[in-house]
Amino acid sequence: MKLRIFLLTIFIASSCIAFGQVPAPGSNITRSSLDKFEGTWKWTSGSSEVIIQLKKFHYYFTDHQFYEDIILGSHKYTNNGTLIEDYLPDFINISQSFQSSLFLYAEMDGTLTDNISGDLKDNSKHKRDLLQLTYIPGSTPTLIWHLQPQGDAIALPVIAGVTLPEDLILVKQ
Repeated sequence: MKLRIFLLTIFIASSCIAFGQVPAPGSNITRSSLDKFEGTWKWTSGSSEVIIQLKKFHYYFTDHQFYEDIILGSHKYTNNGTLIEDYLPDFINISQSFQSSLFLYAEMDGTLTDNISGDLKDNSKHKRDLLQLTYIPGSTPTLIWHLQPQGDAIALPVIAGVTLPEDLILVKQ
């Protein structure tokens, strides 16, 4: 778990560096634009479904000593009626030290307030994949989900591909 937190911290810090925006130690970055992502979202196709639960969390990045609002969450995937992955029971335990299957953050420059991206834990493939979510407002808000193989190992052997669908439209419940 500590290795996972460390690797996620390095990934986010390196993303900040790539955009030239490493927060100064002691920074406290709040992002009200993340509020709209909170809640339960669902995609269904026949007897297959993806459910995600998302919550905004004020996260402390220990390596660079700053706080920033991010999104943490859990997912459940059922394929043709067969349960493949279910992290939803972990949702109530999400905290600084216990993260579940989703770790997402806002675009670093703060201009794309309807987009978040980060990691989805793909335990079946022993790795984390890159997940991008785009918020689409409306009477029934939706999220466009785009999943890409990333290959950051959780355990060995890492298996190619992704377990969950790559492109979905989730509806807020």
